[in-house]
Amino acid sequence: MVVVMKPTLACNAACRYCASGEGEDHARFPESALPELFRPFGEWLQAHPGERVCWIWHGGEPLLMGRAFYEAVVDAQRAVLGPDAPRIRNVVQSNLSLLTPEWIPTLRRLVGRGSIGTSFDPVPGWRLLGRGAPAGEAYDDAWLRGTELLRRSGVRYGTVYVVHSESVGRAGEMYRFFRNHDSGAGARFNPLYIEGRAEGLDAGPVSPEEYGRFLIDLFDAWQADGRRMKAMPLAEWLGAWQGEERCLCCDSRGSCAATHLGIAPDGAVYTCGRGLDTGTTSHGNILRDPLEVILAHPHRKALLGRAESLRSGPCAGCEWWELCHGGCPHDALLGWGDEQRETLWCESRQMLFAHMREALGPPEGGCASDREVSGAEH
Repeated sequence: MVVVMKPTLACNAACRYCASGEGEDHARFPESALPELFRPFGEWLQAHPGERVCWIWHGGEPLLMGRAFYEAVVDAQRAVLGPDAPRIRNVVQSNLSLLTPEWIPTLRRLVGRGSIGTSFDPVPGWRLLGRGAPAGEAYDDAWLRGTELLRRSGVRYGTVYVVHSESVGRAGEMYRFFRNHDSGAGARFNPLYIEGRAEGLDAGPVSPEEYGRFLIDLFDAWQADGRRMKAMPLAEWLGAWQGEERCLCCDSRGSCAATHLGIAPDGAVYTCGRGLDTGTTSHGNILRDPLEVILAHPHRKALLGRAESLRSGPCAGCEWWELCHGGCPHDALLGWGDEQRETLWCESRQMLFAHMREALGPPEGGCASDREVSGAEH
């Protein structure tokens, strides 16, 4: 299970393409409710001995909650879960602007062998710091300072890069920037989502064809470099290409409704963090409703049937099914207004996979259209 927890939606940055909105909501998840938050997941872990929970602290900017909050998180997990506490792996997604040496012991205690996720854009003017950020510091300077502190402290991290209109034709340049900055960190190259603050952009979004071309150029740069850096989603698709379907990210597995939850500062539960941002149907409230009732919500059940309907509908006969499974339902919602449709980025993926076949030969086991459709994971 993957839980994307947003303890606050407030943010001290003002990124032009933020999918989470303006970041001025000051609601905070109450520290006193942490034991109540973790209790149902402790019961779930006891009922599923072979399972684990990846708990992603997201936002907003999660470091705005302060160090004491995350110290309380670890204490509550240990108190409530007891011997099962190590079965929750904590991850933090932060812009790093508030990171100081004082945070390092807290983060080490929280994430253990896990990692910190962050985001950056080498193209000037897209990521900015706003209210609540260190006075006079630019986003670029704060991020460079933060990643250097993590590296010196031995805390692993990875970076998200948002592909936008000024990225077109520059995939190799973007790859080399992140490779040269820290080849051990890895980077994920996501398309700009037209939601939140990004809905007001006059220029910025890329078309599926442009994102597909970016992925092809990125793949070529990655291959020519000997794949020295973990470049996602390419590394995940390559793993699946070689027969390891478990390498696929949530937006390519077709089973996210069985594995993901998003929790808002007030405890409301959604499909995932993106479902929370998009404002899709709430499945209940973790502070009021039993987890088994939330997991059985009709909206989740409908999404669990999405793969089957896609396989007999828009994705029928697609040779790349087992690499894609129709993509993310939230991308379908943004593209077509219907989360039961295929991903908005269908063309992008087909372009890349055709290029990968030219470079690598066919996927192991033959074309996906010749194989059985895999069911949702439980």
